[in-house]
Amino acid sequence: MRRAARFISGWQLLGIILAVQFARLSGFSYVVTSASLKHAEYLKSLGATHIIDQNLTVDEFRQELATIEGLPPLAYAFDAIGESNSSFLLAVAALCVAGTVVTVRPTLEYSTPEGLVLCRFSARKRIPTSNTLYRVLWPDVTRLLETKALVVRRPFPASLNGLRKEPTAAFRSPRSPSRWAFGDSSWP
Repeated sequence: MRRAARFISGWQLLGIILAVQFARLSGFSYVVTSASLKHAEYLKSLGATHIIDQNLTVDEFRQELATIEGLPPLAYAFDAIGESNSSFLLAVAALCVAGTVVTVRPTLEYSTPEGLVLCRFSARKRIPTSNTLYRVLWPDVTRLLETKALVVRRPFPASLNGLRKEPTAAFRSPRSPSRWAFGDSSWP
């Protein structure tokens, strides 16, 4: 049985790669995400059915959602960034009444509209709800990776433009001696 639709809010590609793939693997017939349109083809190759420009206002975003032919009301949204004034607002704006939004920011403060359910998720092992999810998911992870149904850390075409051929001294450490540095100096 295919589920209706899911919206994934997040314009940092690393934040949405797995969310898009898990939505596809879960059988959602519509996987809608917000991102830079230059990444549209890549996200579609992972399973996104529709990509909406991340730079739209909330009202413009709602109008764009309304243009997706056959899109059922969105009952689920995943905020892969956790920014209360941007990605989270788009996730909330995408939902129908009584929808559920999940955010990766456990400390997010937000007064939810009546009927909206807010859930928090973290991949940290020390959080009890994460342990439960790991136990459910882990038996299938190896199979998903081996069959390439789940792709992890596939390089993005745009991200390789600034890749240096050698790691810089600033990125060498006893913990990660071969860590690669990207040309963007703001990268941690």
